[in-house]
Amino acid sequence: MSRQPLRCWMQERVRWAVPAIGSEGCSVIAARMQAARQADGGFSGRAGASDLYYSVFAAGILRAVDDPDTIRTQPAYLAAQGDGAECDLVHLACLARLRAEAGLDDPVVTQAIAAQLHGYAYPAGGFSQTPNPDHATAYGSYLAFAAYQDLGLELPDRDGLMAAIEGCRSSDGAYANEPDQEHGLTAITAGIVALRCHCGLPIEAATRDWIMARAHRQGGFMASPLVPVPDLLSTATALTALAHLEADLGPLTQPCLMFLDALWDSRGGFRPHAFESAVDSEYTWYGMLCLGILLGPDPEHQAPT
Repeated sequence: MSRQPLRCWMQERVRWAVPAIGSEGCSVIAARMQAARQADGGFSGRAGASDLYYSVFAAGILRAVDDPDTIRTQPAYLAAQGDGAECDLVHLACLARLRAEAGLDDPVVTQAIAAQLHGYAYPAGGFSQTPNPDHATAYGSYLAFAAYQDLGLELPDRDGLMAAIEGCRSSDGAYANEPDQEHGLTAITAGIVALRCHCGLPIEAATRDWIMARAHRQGGFMASPLVPVPDLLSTATALTALAHLEADLGPLTQPCLMFLDALWDSRGGFRPHAFESAVDSEYTWYGMLCLGILLGPDPEHQAPT
């Protein structure tokens, strides 16, 4: 498996979705993303103001459809974020990712962001979404791993982080965000599988089978054994994990394409699930990621129109 940064692997597949969506569909998506662009160069989320989290997805989509203004305006917005002193772990990871994508390489800022990340480290290994944690979480550890990678820095204690993640094994053989959970979560399990594959670490067959068992018979993947309906986040992360495992996606392709078609919105994007009407940059990026994984760089199928 390629050792390119995780963000590059995913962004490459988002770009693979562009030919399938077609020029008209991409124009509608791009227009929606441009409408979210704020005067400061960031992109708004559902609250309306510029947000690092939603900027990751909007900028990634516009890069995929070759919008030159994305790179031109972003550095000013990122410079205004400084070293992320006001950010939580999620937004620190987003800042690191956006800086990497914009080609910003200031060693002083890089080290300052790393110092902010350290505040979320658990002394025994791993990271949490809350500062000065009393235990590590799987999601916090994944975010920190990706952030250090995007900063171009070595992770301080990779073995400790991996051990902390293993501590989040659920009783059903998957991964939960916290230790000592009965049921795993698809998004968490899939993220850890992708991370372990990226690091060349083995994946138990039972974990792969657990992910496959979350596939809904009508397309898409469900969030956990307790959730009966599929959603786009679970589908995007499950397909990412299975692609890293080089699993045969053939039997899943048509059902998943039908699932994506049902979530496509003519306003220019994808909805999170069948019971949600909102369209935003995050789920549009997930939808494009799914299409890119399912169809590859030379798609033979038509995407939603």
